[in-house]
Amino acid sequence: MPKKDKKDSAKEIERNFTISLVKMRKETRPKRATKAVTEIRKFIARHLKVDVKNVKVSQLVNQFLWKNGREKIPGKIRVKALSDGKQASVYMENEKIEKKKEKKEQEGKKEEKPEKQTEEQKNAEAEKERKKEEKKLIERQAEKLAMKK
Repeated sequence: MPKKDKKDSAKEIERNFTISLVKMRKETRPKRATKAVTEIRKFIARHLKVDVKNVKVSQLVNQFLWKNGREKIPGKIRVKALSDGKQASVYMENEKIEKKKEKKEQEGKKEEKPEKQTEEQKNAEAEKERKKEEKKLIERQAEKLAMKK
């Protein structure tokens, strides 16, 4: 048998599933929604061959399960699962997904560190702020005098 390359296992897998939650109706009522979340995690871990601890459930999936309360869960749910071999993420079927790598690149561009300000620039800014505060104080005093007259 040929050995699998590590490159093949690192590819991202995207699959759609319909998960039946009818079995959860047999659970005690207060535990149904929490058991449904754990059952989704087990299902995805089993099908994508990932550890249950490494399955992340999106907020929209969680909100869909809890929308009628913890006792009245839906009978089934359509989800989209993404896996990179180590971790899996579960999203609603129609949910838009942004990849983490792209987010990090965008944040890196936004958070460019400004050059360190010299002492002269800091002093100049401090003086501008003092002048603004003085103007405000003078205007307030003028208003008070006008009110007294």
